[in-house]
Amino acid sequence: MKRQAYRKGKGDARNTAKKTALPLPVTAAAATPKPIEKSAFPTGVERLFTIEQIAQLGARCRASIYVDIKQGRLRAVKFGRSTRVRESDYRAYLESAPLL
Repeated sequence: MKRQAYRKGKGDARNTAKKTALPLPVTAAAATPKPIEKSAFPTGVERLFTIEQIAQLGARCRASIYVDIKQGRLRAVKFGRSTRVRESDYRAYLESAPLL
């Protein structure tokens, strides 16, 4: 296996040349904010969550989410090797959970 010729921060010609950006003049048109769109998604398009995103939302751990998918409690779709969960299916999954 060949070692890397460049070490991080030492002798790297790419890191030695500092790029400085000149400040751009602020115009009245650039200073006014653009209106915020209501939704980043077009109507009729639903968000898809990865298993990691659902686990970060605090529902359950990643392994438990896969178990729930296998047992049919949570619906998921596959895109090649990637498993995704529709937002509506995730909401239905949360609503079906028992209250403590």
